[in-house]
Amino acid sequence: MSYYSQIEKAMKGQLENAYQYTIPLIVTSLQIKQFKYEYVQIKKHTLSAIVREQHQKEELDGYIAWLFSRVYYTTTISPVGSLIDFQLSSIKSFLSNKTDNYDQYYAWAYGYYSQDKSFYDAKKDIFSTLIESCKNPTDRFWAYTLFLNSATKNQDFEHYSKLQEAFLKETNTSSLVEAGQKIPYQDYQGWALSLMLLSELQKDPKSNIINQIQEKLEDVKKKNVDSNDVALVEAYQSYCKDQFGL
Repeated sequence: MSYYSQIEKAMKGQLENAYQYTIPLIVTSLQIKQFKYEYVQIKKHTLSAIVREQHQKEELDGYIAWLFSRVYYTTTISPVGSLIDFQLSSIKSFLSNKTDNYDQYYAWAYGYYSQDKSFYDAKKDIFSTLIESCKNPTDRFWAYTLFLNSATKNQDFEHYSKLQEAFLKETNTSSLVEAGQKIPYQDYQGWALSLMLLSELQKDPKSNIINQIQEKLEDVKKKNVDSNDVALVEAYQSYCKDQFGL
């Protein structure tokens, strides 16, 4: 695996910042049978790096909450994450009690934490507000993607339909495949499409759109604009194969 050099750096605590750690953390969580040891080691370094950055900021803001939310997300994927860290639970409480001053980082953090059903049920009514708090179109498209995925994870297909309708309207497209391509390659288009693939499989494993998404994912891999994005695409494809026989 060509990406393994990045995983090794993360395992040894050699990456520059917390954000960089979250990518190999998610990649290994999606392939936990192959990378269980690596995942556990990277998770330790990721949490330590986030805490260091929080101390430097001297506050808990949306960016820090977003970083923690990515770690939380991996615990919903990986059986190794069945025991939730105190830090991750604290962030969930922080987000549960927040009522205003949202931005794109908060929107994404809510998206990841909404994998949890109780959190999702409590917060799904503010998803539109969170999406509106994202000033940049690409940031909003990513928020839609995360909320769509959390809706299918929690089998809330009514809310999924509402989110999808709003997403297609904003992107002036007729399908999620087209909407996903509105996210630039350099902003992890492959990852977004991979989440859409997972969303469709969670909703309807026989959906006609699945093959279309797969074709676009192969296109992302061929273009290879970002090795991190390609690694995420391959990891999601592996995960979907294990979970759904794709």
